[in-house]
Amino acid sequence: MSHSPDQDPPPGRPFFSRANGPTDRGRVNRADQLYEIAPRHLAGGGDPRHVTEVLLASGWSDHSVPGYPHVLLRSPDRMLQLVLEPSGPDPRDTWWRVSSHSPSNPDPDWVAHFGGYTPAEIVAAFTDALLNPPPGEAPDIWAVLTGRGWTLAQDRDAYAVSPDSTAHVVRHTMATYSGPPLYDWRVETSPPHPRGGFAYMWGAKITDGAPAHALAAFMTALSDPAPLLREQSAPNIAHRHAVGTVSSVSPAQHREAHQARLRAAAGPRSQALHRAAPPPSLPRPTAPPRHKR
Repeated sequence: MSHSPDQDPPPGRPFFSRANGPTDRGRVNRADQLYEIAPRHLAGGGDPRHVTEVLLASGWSDHSVPGYPHVLLRSPDRMLQLVLEPSGPDPRDTWWRVSSHSPSNPDPDWVAHFGGYTPAEIVAAFTDALLNPPPGEAPDIWAVLTGRGWTLAQDRDAYAVSPDSTAHVVRHTMATYSGPPLYDWRVETSPPHPRGGFAYMWGAKITDGAPAHALAAFMTALSDPAPLLREQSAPNIAHRHAVGTVSSVSPAQHREAHQARLRAAAGPRSQALHRAAPPPSLPRPTAPPRHKR
């Protein structure tokens, strides 16, 4: 007996899908326990619905093409877009792309790129912040990082290194033929490779003009020492460096926390202000030479 694609499978033959994960009430491959992975930037991508379902709950519209493995979301004012398009196995490929578009500019006003292994919780910190108006004072990005034990240094560009040296944040400078230079923020995570050196895991780039409070939220989530919850221990690429321990948080509690985020997103919210926020303050860091890799 055949079934059309939009029908549920016959009883006793459910779909085995990662969609039935810890943030879903799925009946299949439900996790019996969760692991706490630290450092969090080596925890792997996690469940993308940590990002997408909150945006949908807050009123973003879904423009995804049925049958194609991607997600296309747009904000209610049509100025912000999120694209999630899984690509090949190259960790340097962009999977997540968040951008701002104004009617008078054919090009994006700003773009944020995140690789496939970027933890969804860290991406969500950026996108969740876009749902709220920016604060009056621009945050100091370097203070966010140094407050978590990161080390500042100065080479050609100012940069910061995580306490375990597996993550770097760079304020990248790009010269122009005329006018002032352009800037963007770049993140690279690279756990030690078993054969020596470092193995690139994921990267991110946030161009100049992105809302400063969203950038600060991303950096705050990136540098947070708290572990992230996963259904299994750390990804293979990081298993020799990331630490996974069985969590006291049950899958049911994890699902309820996710549902609470959705309820909060669906509640009254101030309309996000999508114009560019003041640039973050940039002190001149002085520190030891760049970490050699």
